[in-house]
Amino acid sequence: MHGMAHDIGLEDARPTAPGEENRRAWLEVSGLAFDRAERRCCFLKELYDSDHKKEALLLCLCYIDGLACYGWPEIRGSKRRFVHVLARHGGDATLADISPSWLLRALRQLKSYKALAGEIEPVLGGVEGRLHQPNEILNLLRPDITADEVERLSKELWRGSLAAIAYEELRCALVHELFAVDGIRFEPRDSPGEALTLDFRMLYRYLQRLLPIAWQRFMDREGL
Repeated sequence: MHGMAHDIGLEDARPTAPGEENRRAWLEVSGLAFDRAERRCCFLKELYDSDHKKEALLLCLCYIDGLACYGWPEIRGSKRRFVHVLARHGGDATLADISPSWLLRALRQLKSYKALAGEIEPVLGGVEGRLHQPNEILNLLRPDITADEVERLSKELWRGSLAAIAYEELRCALVHELFAVDGIRFEPRDSPGEALTLDFRMLYRYLQRLLPIAWQRFMDREGL
């Protein structure tokens, strides 16, 4: 199990022995573990309000990472899982929207996509400045690349999403570099001219939404 799941107390819910006779005890222990996870997440607001803003942001991102592992273990890769869960279940469709410049940056880091990044840069460079829906990005590129390239690209669009930027610029920066910006400013696709910030306050709301969803997925998966 992912280390972040350990950090929020969910490791206590792991069964020690198989068999139907353990199901009731297993459910009770799992419930207690989830209650502890909820209490730890509630503490983040207290931490933030006591002027430990970076620490609160770091733990919030790590808890999202841990819940993603706990509730969606079938998705391989910490980054892919984090982005998928935040974008699909965080309660804000904007998280799945794509930054053209960030997508190009991500594709250049993939050896098999460097050439394609060069092909699409002139088009995406002309629409930089706001977020775009994934399908909007693909429709912009269809006249300039082949159908096979569109299909290949569709599988990697998530790397340019706002959720992916949060993973790299906030989560990874805090974990590996001990420093990150306080938040990521962006212009919502459906609110031109309005600047919002993906910061602790916003991410904390997403974490609160994910807690019961991850728990229910775990319950469903275990047949409890």
